[in-house]
Amino acid sequence: MDDSGDPGVNPGSPTPTYTIACVFVRDAHWVPLFEDLIGFRRYLRANFGLRMRQEVKANELVKGGGPWASLPIGDRVRKRIYRAFMRLQGKVGTVQTFAVVVDKSRCATPDEVRETAWRHSLERVEAFARHNNETVMLFPDSGEYDRFRKLARRMRRYSQVGAMVGGGTLSRPLSRVLIDDPVERDSAQSYFVQLADLNAYAAYRKERPDPLFPPTMWDELGPAILTAANQYHVGRGLENPGIIRGPR
Repeated sequence: MDDSGDPGVNPGSPTPTYTIACVFVRDAHWVPLFEDLIGFRRYLRANFGLRMRQEVKANELVKGGGPWASLPIGDRVRKRIYRAFMRLQGKVGTVQTFAVVVDKSRCATPDEVRETAWRHSLERVEAFARHNNETVMLFPDSGEYDRFRKLARRMRRYSQVGAMVGGGTLSRPLSRVLIDDPVERDSAQSYFVQLADLNAYAAYRKERPDPLFPPTMWDELGPAILTAANQYHVGRGLENPGIIRGPR
């Protein structure tokens, strides 16, 4: 899991939203997917000069910053590389992903922004695991780890979600699906967390288009998009498949 955007609510904040993306990989598929990612990174090293240990961050890939600044490739090629990361997740057939995009104008404080985004994300994780009779281990980026761990611990004991039929709420504690506390990962050391970062930015730009970034980048994920994450809202003109808007 990783975020995109700034949770700040002051007028000088660089983004109007705060986004969390989650990448699901079953344990039996973890090693094969890791090998696929290594293979793709070797391709990038051989053809574009990106070293295996250099972190791929969406914002830097889009703007040509970080490791991309020293590589002799232009904007069009970087967008092709971004698109390839998206398509890879759909092609391998072992990845499912969703994102939560929070409209910060509807939140009063940065803490409310973070709480809303991470709570919606954890509710979808719980629903996915429950419907598929699975248990989950979470690997969030280290940036917001302390807050995320505290929220996950609270939701292990108490979590109420709105009922789809009849109104009211349902008890959905994470204790039924979450194996242990989330495990902090530095995104620079995890190809999986880097995928979540790329997906988070693509979801952000799907909801908030920019003429310099293809609005269809999120769609390139294809079958990797977890459409069940917001299936009861698609078609109302409010959401894109796999992207949940908050707060509700």
